[in-house]
Amino acid sequence: MSAAQLYLLFKWARRTQRRLDFTNMLAHDIKTPVFVISGYAYSLMEDIDISERNFYIDNIIEEADEINDLVQKMLNFSKLDSYTMKLNKTEFDLFEAVQKTAEKYTALPENKTIALTQSGDNMICADRELMETVIQNLIDNAVKYSLPETEITIEVNGNTLSVSNQTEPLTKSELKQMWQPYFRKDKSRSQKGNGLGLSIVKSILDLHEAKYSVEMTGNILAITVKPETSQKKRSDVQSVDEGGRLQQRER
Repeated sequence: MSAAQLYLLFKWARRTQRRLDFTNMLAHDIKTPVFVISGYAYSLMEDIDISERNFYIDNIIEEADEINDLVQKMLNFSKLDSYTMKLNKTEFDLFEAVQKTAEKYTALPENKTIALTQSGDNMICADRELMETVIQNLIDNAVKYSLPETEITIEVNGNTLSVSNQTEPLTKSELKQMWQPYFRKDKSRSQKGNGLGLSIVKSILDLHEAKYSVEMTGNILAITVKPETSQKKRSDVQSVDEGGRLQQRER
């Protein structure tokens, strides 16, 4: 057997094992919400008052949404991991894509806020749909793991996007594991999230052959991504003031 054949066999075996691991972890994560849904469903069969009934229904919907989100992310990750997805690259404004996504986070829990800044020419060449997934997952990650009453900073400088937030300190080993599927510092279900967000980000950026990095300075975690720049120039840069908790600053 040639070296090339051995390499392909090794890649196939590693990918097969990884998918088996994903399946086992997916089954583990789905087991608890399914158990909760089953328990609440049986409770609905009893003679209970309307307020208690609504409580059970709300929780069933919440757990079902969690399962749906987990399965959808798993399907997306499997598709990205297969290396068969074709990129539909177009030229667009990175800042406008970030701003559009950030506007969905005007009301955050625990008095958290978002500050958005922009500078330079922000035109990039990338698959817009996938890059919007990158943006949303980065902001989701910052919102979930940032400390209460702190500011999440989103900077768009040229073709570089950086998302920073205050969080519990992470070790060098944990920083490396952040890009791996199902990594969570807190393994308990009290911590929201399924640990797939950043692994999806990594897969999308790898498909784009884009640069990305993560850095911990004190208790500030900064994730930076740098997709391919566009040949077009940003023709009109406007400053739009957002109300509520989303603050935009232009440099």
